[in-house]
Amino acid sequence: MYDSKEDSKVYSSCKALFRACTGFGQQLEAGVHKRNAEHQKRASAAQKGDGFMIKQFVTAQEVSEIMGVSVGKAYGIIRELNGQLKNQGFITVPGKVNRRFFEEKCLYGGVKVGVSE
Repeated sequence: MYDSKEDSKVYSSCKALFRACTGFGQQLEAGVHKRNAEHQKRASAAQKGDGFMIKQFVTAQEVSEIMGVSVGKAYGIIRELNGQLKNQGFITVPGKVNRRFFEEKCLYGGVKVGVSE
């Protein structure tokens, strides 16, 4: 039999559940957008070199640009530096080298030579 009072309770429960799910979905979506914006902000700052983080590793492309050599030669330099790091017991990443180690070994200890400020 049809009970309108019972149907009304079920309808109210479903409506409340829908509102709760919708609200949670909106909060979740807002959180995702906020997190993505934060990631983009950090990535942009890292590319500019003036923000909260500086990349810890340099790639062959960056080594090539910094040293004025071909990308192939840059990979060779990275292999040599990573070999030195491995011999010291460090874990290395193929095709990348620790920025501080690279600057120390290849850029005169990180000192900018011939650049007036």
